[in-house]
Amino acid sequence: MAYSGGVDSTFLAYIASQVLGDRMVCVLVDSPLVPRKEVNFAVQIASQMGLPLRIIQVNELKEPQISRNSFNRCYFCKFKRYSLLREFAMTNGFSVLLDGSTASDAIDYRPGWLAIQELGVKTPLKDVGFYKDEIRTISRELGLPTANKPSSPCLATRVPYGQMLDLRDLGMIESAENILHELGYEDVRVRHHLCEVETPSVVGLELRDKTGVPKRELYLARIELKPSDFERFWREGHGNVVVEFLRNVGYTWVTLDLAGYRKGSYDL
Repeated sequence: MAYSGGVDSTFLAYIASQVLGDRMVCVLVDSPLVPRKEVNFAVQIASQMGLPLRIIQVNELKEPQISRNSFNRCYFCKFKRYSLLREFAMTNGFSVLLDGSTASDAIDYRPGWLAIQELGVKTPLKDVGFYKDEIRTISRELGLPTANKPSSPCLATRVPYGQMLDLRDLGMIESAENILHELGYEDVRVRHHLCEVETPSVVGLELRDKTGVPKRELYLARIELKPSDFERFWREGHGNVVVEFLRNVGYTWVTLDLAGYRKGSYDL
């Protein structure tokens, strides 16, 4: 089964392991789109729960349909990943591939869902009508360590559609979110905006277009926190800490989104 260490896949992995025993295996996709701390957490939880785990390495950014970051990027990414998972299943004698999608996923825009359907992946939690809140509740009752874990979609969801994805940008996003997590903010996103400025007077990385005109690529970080965290963010001086850190990472401008953290931006 596809495993990420999140609330849903960990719950399904636990149930599957109880029913199937050694006739199931969890497979984790390790990719530049997945934060390192999430990979490490997933491995730790699988070990803690005694879940059999295999890891597949993939770099989706090598696929132009994904790196171009179009509106249906998630479809191509899911198709790539689950094709590899299905190949692993067939090669290792498994007849069924499971995914932890829930009924809650049907509410949001999920282009990746089509890829899952096309590849014949089974989604038992969605099929029986389980919503994420219900899975969290049952996970608490079962004592699963992921019951209260915040969601953590792939890093590409921090980048506006149409803006190219590359390793440097993903690294900037991951570093920026890590410092916010270290300061105690769980529900947080750092939206990554590329701003092209055609004036050499602005500090940034100088490039030249085909005509030799100086051009600069500057980066803006738009931080989304829960509105209830705003007061602590300023009271404890975290604003200055974050600005200094993010500028060292490569951002020219660091902003706090007054609308706060919200799901749905670039399809979380």
